[in-house]
Amino acid sequence: MFASFDIFRVDAGGNATWVMSVCSLHMACHLVEQLSVSQPGDYFLFGQQTGHAISIGVIEETFKSVSRLGTYTVH
Repeated sequence: MFASFDIFRVDAGGNATWVMSVCSLHMACHLVEQLSVSQPGDYFLFGQQTGHAISIGVIEETFKSVSRLGTYTVH
């Protein structure tokens, strides 16, 4: 199966760092949840097929929930 979402972590300075590519939105959100335990911060997903970026963030201290904050088109 081909990867269709790239996961990026955004540091305090606003710089994005590529983390990995995954095949589904569900898997991407699950991995962001796991990554947030050891590397808290903001993340966004880039849909390779759609060209859209989805900003996501962990909203609970227990890291049990990920919310979709917005969708942006990347040109």
